[in-house]
Amino acid sequence: MEDFSPNPFGFVEHAAFAGFGVDLVWGLDHEDNPVHISAARRGGACGLICPACRVRLIARKGTKKAAHFAHQGANSGCGSGRETNAHFWAKQLLVERKRIWTPVVTAVVDGTSREESKARWMTFRDVRSERRLEGIVPDIVLILGDGRELIVEVCVTHPCGEEKIALIQSRGWPAIEINLRRLRTSQDIEAIERGLLREAPRAWLCNPRRDRAEEALRAELAAEAAKRQAAAQRRAA
Repeated sequence: MEDFSPNPFGFVEHAAFAGFGVDLVWGLDHEDNPVHISAARRGGACGLICPACRVRLIARKGTKKAAHFAHQGANSGCGSGRETNAHFWAKQLLVERKRIWTPVVTAVVDGTSREESKARWMTFRDVRSERRLEGIVPDIVLILGDGRELIVEVCVTHPCGEEKIALIQSRGWPAIEINLRRLRTSQDIEAIERGLLREAPRAWLCNPRRDRAEEALRAELAAEAAKRQAAAQRRAA
């Protein structure tokens, strides 16, 4: 018997029927709460919409292919299934674990670098996903114990876009991006979980502490350069 169980991103090996593919496995109810295909009523009676394009969904729960959602009508799908699956799965895991590994914070100016803080576990008290925030829709927002927020972008196929990064940086919102592309077809659930929480590559898209440190380092380097120039002028006099 073939195994048609999807991984957290919706990837399923079903070569006997349609080759390697990916389907949407999350929908939103009337209160915008995520519902997994396993908990949805069959067919259009599921009453759910696509989290990405908000078109009504049909729950396909047959026997020859892994259960998934299809878009109603002529719309064959918005193409956001893989990323949407990842965001909702990641939110669920983070709700359970309440911590995530954050990268080292390093100030870099003109080839000079200075480590401001080491990579470390960060704990938080709440998680939001795919909710609009002043002009963008972050993949995930972690709410820290003191109320501060950390944006987490999850890359499965496409990295965070330049416009989104620019807006995040202009607002000074702390944000990291986690690259899960090498795990996108994995059926090792534990490896995917470890990847999200700590092991997958991650980098700061914006970190106000780093920005302040770079300003200070830039001023320090400028002062040192000015001292060297003044000393050279005195020697030449």
